[in-house]
Amino acid sequence: MKKLSSSILGLILFLSLVATAFPWGSATHAYIATRIGRILPFSNTNEIYGSMVPDLFNYVFNLSQDQMYWARYYTHGINPNREGFMEVWSKASWWGYQKSLAYGFISHNDCWGADSVAHYSGIYVGVNKGYVIFKSEKLLREVPIDNSNLSEILSSLGVTDSGDQLELAHNIFEVAAIFIWPSITVLSAKKLLQLRSFEATTLLPF
Repeated sequence: MKKLSSSILGLILFLSLVATAFPWGSATHAYIATRIGRILPFSNTNEIYGSMVPDLFNYVFNLSQDQMYWARYYTHGINPNREGFMEVWSKASWWGYQKSLAYGFISHNDCWGADSVAHYSGIYVGVNKGYVIFKSEKLLREVPIDNSNLSEILSSLGVTDSGDQLELAHNIFEVAAIFIWPSITVLSAKKLLQLRSFEATTLLPF
């Protein structure tokens, strides 16, 4: 049973790596990693893998609040004064591509890395918020769903807190786009790594 569960998890992770529809998921982190170190192909592959590792801990739901804090501290960071993810860099050996994997890992962080753009650093003129947050707010209130919107639907299900609603919309936007737009095809891993650009606005109609 444990082996079957591991196989299923592995398949899910593989599919998540090659899906084009993730507005700020694995595809974007992989694309960024292809740009930060292209001289040595083997090292760059490790950077790509490392850049996606922090999110593997996002769906561990049986952690206590204290455990969640430390998981976040060591994968994404809490703020610029609490950058636990940098321990991966300091402990990585230069031998055996550990440093290139660590380079990708720390590029992901929420303090000043790729996720800080997603969550905090606005890329739209006049919008002082991260790309994913901006799009998640639009998903909550501006995208029609059966004469309603996601915020109203969540409220009817008992999720009335605005912060909880935004967190759910955030996860839907990052992860579930491939199920919402089934016409978008899944590319091979090789194709993913060859992406020259990742323009989410061409995939998502809002």
